[in-house]
Amino acid sequence: MWKNPHVVGALLAAPVLALLAYFAVDAVVREPAKPAAAGASYPLVAAPNCRRRNGQCQLRNAQLRIDLVTTPSDNGVVTLELTSTNAFDGVFIGDGTADAKPKPFNRIGPKRWTVRLPSSIDTGELKFVAIANNTSFYAELPAEFTGPD
Repeated sequence: MWKNPHVVGALLAAPVLALLAYFAVDAVVREPAKPAAAGASYPLVAAPNCRRRNGQCQLRNAQLRIDLVTTPSDNGVVTLELTSTNAFDGVFIGDGTADAKPKPFNRIGPKRWTVRLPSSIDTGELKFVAIANNTSFYAELPAEFTGPD
């Protein structure tokens, strides 16, 4: 069987043709990405590192990427710094309870924001909202990443 050149040729060509067919079908049926519509809300997906006490969390939605980095201090306060690929009009975070008021971030650059949170916030969930051009991007993420290693 292995001496037949047709069998050997088929074994070499089949995987290549399968890959080409996979990418060709994806290119034909893929729905093109649409820009964010004004007034709409879009969810952000939290990366797996948001569930670890490492001081870092990434949020994503298509081309939008938001990096959250925490810096603990001695006086019971955690500084949360946000760096984004897009500019925002406003950024807010809350501790996830129904009666909590969202705390606004302070702009320190066109795509950088910062907020100071109590260090006791490292349990439960955080609710995050970023607003750009009347479009909101939101996420519910675990607060564990704000805690110490």
